[in-house]
Amino acid sequence: MEKWSRNKTVHALRFFAAGMALSTTSACGSNSGVTSPSSTRDYTNYYSIMSSCAAPGTPSYAVAANAQYSTASTNDYAAVYTPTSGMNWPLLVWIHGGGWGNTSLLYNNSYTLNEITPFLSQGYAVASVDYRMSAGLSNPSILPAQIQDVRCSIMWLRANAATYHYSTTNLVVMGESAGGQLAGMLAMNLANGLGFDDTVNCSSWAGGAGNATVHSAVLWYPAADVRSTSLLSTTPISGLSCSNPRTCVNAVLGAVPESIPALASSVSPIARLSASTVPILVNTGSVDSLLSPDISRNFVSTAAGFGSRITYVELTGLDHGFFGGDYSNYWNMSGPNASQYAKSVCTALNFISKTSQGL
Repeated sequence: MEKWSRNKTVHALRFFAAGMALSTTSACGSNSGVTSPSSTRDYTNYYSIMSSCAAPGTPSYAVAANAQYSTASTNDYAAVYTPTSGMNWPLLVWIHGGGWGNTSLLYNNSYTLNEITPFLSQGYAVASVDYRMSAGLSNPSILPAQIQDVRCSIMWLRANAATYHYSTTNLVVMGESAGGQLAGMLAMNLANGLGFDDTVNCSSWAGGAGNATVHSAVLWYPAADVRSTSLLSTTPISGLSCSNPRTCVNAVLGAVPESIPALASSVSPIARLSASTVPILVNTGSVDSLLSPDISRNFVSTAAGFGSRITYVELTGLDHGFFGGDYSNYWNMSGPNASQYAKSVCTALNFISKTSQGL
């Protein structure tokens, strides 16, 4: 079931995601005991959880592929998807998962397209960014290289807004799994010059004047804490360069995290939370067999302790990677957990709509 922690009266609101009406009904629940030190309000469901919404339509869009944002590696490219009508669309940045070591999921990949299509259909521009891999390249890279890449991609996307006719006024970053760790680090809005910027290969760095800030983040089953392997599964994963979540984390850190606590902590979003963290939505499956749901639960509880505007949706019966399915079927599935898929998309659309309005 959903993890509610703020007593709420059942009510119905109508929100708009880039012009589409979304209906939502909240539910009652009990307070979890997590409170903000600066307010009596419990922030762990700051934005409304959407039980349902209208099914997104099929978008018409153009794509500019192979836009190089950094010279650090052959993976440092973005694909910019824009609706075919209008301009000045709000920009969403998508960061794929794959254990930090998968091959590119950047362009013309059905998995990525399934994930970004619901947002394209609502009038958002979406930039899908790739980044250096921890394996599979001639020169594998370890953290913080991947953080440097995605920060550079934000700088580059901001610098090229006029070229692609999108707006970065309320830029939203989204990521899943390993990409959720990277998106989570972006959500911390860390200052330039802390070791997370590639000052050599990122032209948008501009001597420290590059702007890597984001305004909100959506994290699907994120690897928000890589300080320990205790909550990481040893379940084998097919199709990746690493054999299971533990070996994936070891590979991207360059060692077992417990042996390098300073590095592991510095790249863990949970250890970077502060009062300046941007609004975050976390969607996690209740039976995640790769990254324990406790990773997301701990992250949300810690964020709430800083008074962060965070919303948490734990989706009943869903495992890791559920967001990569065919979104068009989310509204037509049968079975006890069918509605959970749509709920994750509907809540994300509501969250993005509200934060894109600066709310």
